[in-house]
Amino acid sequence: MPRKQPRPAQRARAIQRQTGGKYTDLLRHTTLVMTADAPPAGEGGTETMSPARDLARALRAAGAVGAAAELEAVLAWGAECGRLSRAFQAAEQQQWAAYDSGLSRTHCARWEAAAKEAGDALTDFVDGDYYREDRAELHAAAHAMALVAGGRATPDLARQAARVITAFESNAEFAADAIRGDHPVPLPPLDGPDTKPARAARAVAAALQEAAAIPWRGDEQWTACAELLKEAFCLVRAGAIFWGPGAGSLLQIRLGHQRPAPAGDVLGRTVIGWRPGMTETDAWETGRGLWRLHPQRALARGEAQIIAPGQMVLAVAEITGITRHRDRYALEGRLLSGDARVGKLTTTPHPSRNPIAYL
Repeated sequence: MPRKQPRPAQRARAIQRQTGGKYTDLLRHTTLVMTADAPPAGEGGTETMSPARDLARALRAAGAVGAAAELEAVLAWGAECGRLSRAFQAAEQQQWAAYDSGLSRTHCARWEAAAKEAGDALTDFVDGDYYREDRAELHAAAHAMALVAGGRATPDLARQAARVITAFESNAEFAADAIRGDHPVPLPPLDGPDTKPARAARAVAAALQEAAAIPWRGDEQWTACAELLKEAFCLVRAGAIFWGPGAGSLLQIRLGHQRPAPAGDVLGRTVIGWRPGMTETDAWETGRGLWRLHPQRALARGEAQIIAPGQMVLAVAEITGITRHRDRYALEGRLLSGDARVGKLTTTPHPSRNPIAYL
C-alpha cells in the first residue's frame, strides 16, 4: 500500500474500517462525492473578500460602528450557515454512497442518522430566516447611502454600497422577499448638501427605505416592492458617475491603433483608432462605433469608458442610447469632459482581446 494515498482513497479506507463495506465500491463512490462536492475556492473556513465585507469596513471607517457591527454579525452567521450546509451535503452524499455500495442496513442506518443530525443542526441554526444575510446587506447599503446623502461620509462610501446593491440587480423579485416585511430600515436623516453625489445617494436610500416598509402580504405588495427595487437599481447606475470609478456597471471599449475608416463611414469619420495626443472628443467619436455588441447589455451600463491599447483612459461618456447600422451598433451619449479618470490607467483592466467588455 502506498505511503501517501489520495484523499478519496483515504476516506474509502476509513469508511471501510467503520462499516466493513467493499473497498473498491467505496473508493468509486467517495471519488465521485469528493469531486462533485468540493467547496469552491475561498470556502472551507477561510475568510473571503466580498463587497459586503468591504462595505462593513467602510461603514466602520465612516463612524457608523453600529451598522458595521450588525452587518459583520450577520456575515458571520452566513459563513457558519454555509459551513453547516456543506457538512449536511457531505453527510447526505455519504448516505447515498452507502446505499449504492450495497452495505448492510445497519451500516446504511448509521449514515442516514448522521445525515439527519447534520440536517437538523442546519435547520435549527437557520431558524427559518433564509433572507437574513441578504436583508442585512441591503439595509447596510441603504444606511451608507443615507450617510453620503447627509454629508456625513465621502462619496467613496456610496461606491462601496453600490457594489452591494448591484449584486441583487439580476433578481429584483428575490430581493423583494429579502428586504420587505417586519424589518424597517432605520436611517439617519436624508437631508443634507445639495450636491450631485448627495442627491443621487438620497434617492437610492429613499427607494430602499420605501421598499423595506412594504408589508409581507400578497403578490400585489411583492410586485410593488420589486418595482421599487428596480427603480433603486436604475438610480444606482445613474448615480455611478458621481461616486467615482468602479461605482457602477461599465461598458469599456479598447481602441486599436489608428487606421483609415471604412469607405462611406456612417459616422462621417476619415480615420478610426487610437493615436497619441488625441482629445477626449476625438476618442469618443472614434470609440463609440461601430461595434458588434449586445444592445441591451450595453444600454444597461451606466457609462462607456474608451481606453487606449496601453489601458490609459481616453474618454468617459454617459450612455443615453444606441443606434443600429446593419449588423453593427454605435453608442449615443454625453461626453463627461474633464473626468478625473482621463489620462490615467484604468482601474478595471480590459479582460480580453475583444474590444468590447461589459464590466
